[in-house]
Amino acid sequence: MKHNVFSIIFFSLLSFVFGISALQAKESESIYYFKAGFPQQAKKLLLQDLSSGTDVAETCFYLGEVYFGDNKPDSASYYYNQGLKADPTFLYNQVGLAKLQIKNNPSQSSQVLGDLLKGKNKKNVDLIIEIGRAYLSAGDTDLAMTYEQKAELLKNKYAAVYVLKGDIYLAKKDPGQACTNYESAIYFDKTSKVAYIKYARAYRDVNTDLAIQKLNDLKAVDPSFSLANKELAELYYSKNRFSEAQKAFGDYVASGNDTDQDLIEYAMTVLLNGDYQKCYEIAQKGLNRNPNNAVFNRFAMYSLIELKKYDEAIPYADKFFKLMDPKTLSYFDYMYDGRLLNAEKKFIDAGNAFEKAVSIDSTKTELYNLASDAYSNGNDLKSSVIAYGKYIKGIPVANLTAENYVDYGKKLYSLGTSKTVADSAKISWLEKADSVLTKATILAPDDYRGFYYRGHANLAMDPQYTKDIATQNYLKAMEIAKSKNDPRYNPIISSAGSQVAIYYYFHSVKTKSEADRAECRRVCNEVLSIDPENETCKKLLVGLK
Repeated sequence: MKHNVFSIIFFSLLSFVFGISALQAKESESIYYFKAGFPQQAKKLLLQDLSSGTDVAETCFYLGEVYFGDNKPDSASYYYNQGLKADPTFLYNQVGLAKLQIKNNPSQSSQVLGDLLKGKNKKNVDLIIEIGRAYLSAGDTDLAMTYEQKAELLKNKYAAVYVLKGDIYLAKKDPGQACTNYESAIYFDKTSKVAYIKYARAYRDVNTDLAIQKLNDLKAVDPSFSLANKELAELYYSKNRFSEAQKAFGDYVASGNDTDQDLIEYAMTVLLNGDYQKCYEIAQKGLNRNPNNAVFNRFAMYSLIELKKYDEAIPYADKFFKLMDPKTLSYFDYMYDGRLLNAEKKFIDAGNAFEKAVSIDSTKTELYNLASDAYSNGNDLKSSVIAYGKYIKGIPVANLTAENYVDYGKKLYSLGTSKTVADSAKISWLEKADSVLTKATILAPDDYRGFYYRGHANLAMDPQYTKDIATQNYLKAMEIAKSKNDPRYNPIISSAGSQVAIYYYFHSVKTKSEADRAECRRVCNEVLSIDPENETCKKLLVGLK
């Protein structure tokens, strides 16, 4: 640390003694990208500049700035020092090194920065602005404004001055004043890309339409500045305007300046916009660059599952889960995995995947429903019931429907009549099914399903027809189905009617009641009128003779 401070002092004295002034920034594309707030895109170009030997001192400074923004002070220091070695007269690198010391050694940094402005550099506006930025990055808005005012007195029609002033106000959480100054920067220099971008960002959540307009103004001024499209895309995305975001991202990526992160954001945008084929194509572009990139494998998996190309999705899914640390997997990862496992008929694994998804995001309780169906398809009826119970529990009572209770009751009934369940436990499940289905009949008294399946549950508890609870529910189901006057309900009438007829037949045998025999005959004839092949009713009529 001390070595860095002495280096800064030495070079600042050298520049003062020999009257060396800071070089003017060349404002290359890489620098435009950095100043406009796109450090990763800038980094890619700056490294290219460095390898070609282009303006090494300035390139090193901005690489240092990128790493400073990434909170990597050692890397930032390395590049600032490399810049000083390449050209001690390019004073920005001295500003960068001093900036690294502002918080830990403010008095020493202040002396170094002050010394840089002696001699011929006293009126160097760009250097003054850069020093102001150094203090702004340290959170000292007062000192930053002091240097901004110095710069403004020297050159009050210079766009960079007002960009700094806007940044200071933005740091003070005053977007209105910030944008007033960005607007001033644009007034003095209509090509100030950074002012347009920063204006749009400041107003993104305050006045979205105005932010969009400012970005479109920038595109009109310089159609070749592709990052305007990137900024538009991210703005649209943040407002859930995915169709517009997809178009803007597409225009940006077509420029060829995209990074892997850009492609990832683009893929997510088109996925949310429902363009799954395009999402797959973007993922392929990313995988061509880096086949072991987990995120691109993720998007290939997602998109192919949405396209129902399950066989093609499997290798991407396998690779994705191998590449990822299980602790970093998301709700979406397990949800899509569940859908893929379902398609592969690996139903138990699918149910587990859906439940894992909910364990990551407890608000997604609707996935318990999918888990329940998967377990049911895998013939794990108990897990199916438990999962559906969790699903029901996640729905506010006021929002529960008769259909919820019917579905739950049917699952409970299936479990209560399963051969895999001990006889001693069956009644308990069937009683719960009856209780749940009763709620369905209360919520929807004109829906046959609650009564029909309640009849099933009670019949399973009383297969000898000693009570008429099942019969009364079947009769009600028949009544509702007949009122529909629709042939589609005939199977329900036939099924329920058969059970009613059986009840009256057995009851007549016990009681010798002619009335019960007559009722059995009437119901059988009614069923046969709509279902002439109903074997149960045919046999009962034979038995009545």
